[in-house]
Amino acid sequence: MQYTSESLGMDRMKLGLDVSSVERFQVAQDLRRDPLDKTPRKQDSYSLLFYGSKGVTDFWDLDMTVGPDYPITIGSTIQLFGAPYAGAGASNFSLALRLSAGISVTAGEIKASSIQTSSNVQKKREWVMNGYSIYWGLKAGYRFVAPLLSYVVFSRERIGYFIDFMEGVEEESDIDLHHDLLGVGFEYKLGLLGLGLVVAKEEYQIEQDRGQDFDDIYYGLNLSVLL
Repeated sequence: MQYTSESLGMDRMKLGLDVSSVERFQVAQDLRRDPLDKTPRKQDSYSLLFYGSKGVTDFWDLDMTVGPDYPITIGSTIQLFGAPYAGAGASNFSLALRLSAGISVTAGEIKASSIQTSSNVQKKREWVMNGYSIYWGLKAGYRFVAPLLSYVVFSRERIGYFIDFMEGVEEESDIDLHHDLLGVGFEYKLGLLGLGLVVAKEEYQIEQDRGQDFDDIYYGLNLSVLL
């Protein structure tokens, strides 16, 4: 959770690294099986993200986030109330709206010898998977002391993946998810450095099967530098 309830301020820039827990969903149980079991599979994992944001005005930032197995995401933070990050002091109350969207394209190949089938014929599989995310979130924060920002966050995200096998099997599969998150975050400002922590309750709902809901605890750490 690398973005808080405060925008950066005009012409300021922030670069950072974020490490957090993540639920990864696959469009099928095992891409090696023949026939393909299209039941979605969930896996607990971690994400490592790199991000950068730029203050366009005192209350409007543009940003980009990239990372392994993560959509390239373009986002914007609009601060609705309070002083921006660069000039925020004690007793600053801030409220911000964040919007973002991302896309991803990955491809892979499964060797014929790895295909699990009852048939005597094994063929390699080549696949392409497209993904997207659409996100909005509200964050409200308060500085009890100048260096420490405490904030609450509520967000909703729609995530989707679509896989198309190009060789070896004529199959397609997709999954669409709704992701809600409610939590608290803290960021400590140490000169130009920022140290952040977020803990939240999150819920995933698979659109293709309303009965499949997953609740979990999200936690993330981030390190940033203000330029």
